[in-house]
Amino acid sequence: IYNTDNGGISWNIITIPNNEYINSVYFVNRNTGWIVTTDGSVFISNNGGFNWALQFSDEDFYFTEVTFSDENTGWTVSFYGNILHTTNGGQNWYSQKTSFTDEEFKAIYFISDNTGWIAGKSIYKTTNGGLSWESQLTASPGSILSLWFVNENLGFAAGNDSIYRTLDGGQNWTSHSVPIPYGVYSISFGSHSLGFAVGIEGNFVKTTNGG
Repeated sequence: IYNTDNGGISWNIITIPNNEYINSVYFVNRNTGWIVTTDGSVFISNNGGFNWALQFSDEDFYFTEVTFSDENTGWTVSFYGNILHTTNGGQNWYSQKTSFTDEEFKAIYFISDNTGWIAGKSIYKTTNGGLSWESQLTASPGSILSLWFVNENLGFAAGNDSIYRTLDGGQNWTSHSVPIPYGVYSISFGSHSLGFAVGIEGNFVKTTNGG
């Protein structure tokens, strides 16, 4: 894990226990965050990522991304349509059953306890905390790798060489090309206008006008 406290000018390396392969990191505030791994593990940090403690581990899962709407409520996704949910900060996780058994979910993002999106071959939206989902955008298989919403209307989806933007909660999406070789792996926004996208081999781009 790389950490910066000066807006990305310089980065510090932080190691985690077990040397597992990390697929996703998410912080709800400056101190509290989670990571998920390909070995089915969830780790939590309460001091800004400098130390990590194991919360959950099951090798039957291949976690791809984790998200939290607050310090207690969170979700993580895996291949074969698996979604795990916690309501106590990751102390306990339980499965949210879906019919997406052939989906390889790569991304998930919740803007509140009820409203969130997942992405695999398509982007799906829920308004009841993940109990049911509706399809919004169908893309090429495996093309959506990351999701980020600034609010319930303004959101972004990234994958391959494009970033998709929605202004109406995912009902409609527009595609924008990104100058990152081999595609975008992850996207994050700090405000309506300030956003970052990363790819492989250290490629990193920034927008100050909302993409």
